[in-house]
Amino acid sequence: MAATLDAELDRLYGLALDEFTGARNELATALRREGRKEEAEEVKRLQKPSIAAWTVNQLARAERERVGELLQLADSQREALGRGDTAAMREASDRERAVVRELVAAARRLLREQGRGTDAVVEKVATTLRAAPGDPAAHELLRRGRLGREVEATGFGALAGVEPRPAQKSAPDRRAEQRERAKELRARVRELQRQARELAREAERAESAAAAARAAADKAAEAVARAEQQLLEANK
Repeated sequence: MAATLDAELDRLYGLALDEFTGARNELATALRREGRKEEAEEVKRLQKPSIAAWTVNQLARAERERVGELLQLADSQREALGRGDTAAMREASDRERAVVRELVAAARRLLREQGRGTDAVVEKVATTLRAAPGDPAAHELLRRGRLGREVEATGFGALAGVEPRPAQKSAPDRRAEQRERAKELRARVRELQRQARELAREAERAESAAAAARAAADKAAEAVARAEQQLLEANK
């Protein structure tokens, strides 16, 4: 199992949504049986993806090239921001919007096939596609197709659609204005990334609490089963 756990996780997130929980529990049980309790607990804590997150995970598999381009465009925007290159930022932003439109169209078709294609879900898919590439906590999860929930516009992704200030090409202070704008955007990125880290920590705490509650519920269920068995034996 050690050599194939990563592949098993990829398989898990590629399953039909209704199959996720059962397959996750089976994988956790197999790991526990092998004495790998820590990994088993990590797998057990994996949350069933929301419909929007599941849809994006399937796009990461079926539309791998487009999703890869989307991630690269986020990197290109970040690099252009660091250089204060507004023209490169605008070019990457325009292409990003086009790729998101293509992926949303693919998502709509997938959801229609699954009978889940509501406008609300499609909008969450679109928001996730715009936000996840620039979110430090979600970038890699999107690449691997392992998102557990939709991603809000935090981190660098919140800058999607931000247009650089128009500059008069003949003005002598054009470069100074561009540098100031880049400085403002860098400060905004740092603040949004800080918020993203805090949200990720809060999510981890919530998942730990949920895992503890599941463990307590399992123990309670075992106690009920023992008591029922004792009752049956007492009535014989």
